[in-house]
Amino acid sequence: MSEEILKLYTKCLNFAAVKHKDQRRKDTDETPYINHPIGKHQVPNKLLAKLTARLSAGAFGANVTN
Repeated sequence: MSEEILKLYTKCLNFAAVKHKDQRRKDTDETPYINHPIGKHQVPNKLLAKLTARLSAGAFGANVTN
């Protein structure tokens, strides 16, 4: 991920966290609601990183097994 995209991504996460700061989940800890979508986004992001690594490795003839 380029530095520019990472900065924009961080800015968007911060914006969402500020806008949803008073929303709480109904769990016993009353965790901030925004933690859930941010946490769920990490899974597809990790899969995208793996896919990108595989495609890049394939383009250069490397063997990736993970």
